[in-house]
Amino acid sequence: MKRILLFALVAIALSACNLTKESKAEALVKESLKKALYKPDTYKPIETKVDSAFAPYDDPALFKELEKLEELNTEYEGLQIQIKNSIFSLCKK
Repeated sequence: MKRILLFALVAIALSACNLTKESKAEALVKESLKKALYKPDTYKPIETKVDSAFAPYDDPALFKELEKLEELNTEYEGLQIQIKNSIFSLCKK
């Protein structure tokens, strides 16, 4: 029982140590500001809010949209070939 409790406490402690997306973004901003500003210590962000740019790319809706785009692209390429063939056949006459 003690081992299970100890394992649970260690798991909770490790999961609590993970940085949030906001804190990761803040760390990246601080790093880039140190390179760009003369006095980076004087800069303090007003608010850090992570938007959809950092959204996970394993969203099923994203895959559906990509599949639709691929189908449209295949159809577009097929139509381009048909146009080229029609122009070629008209030029032969």
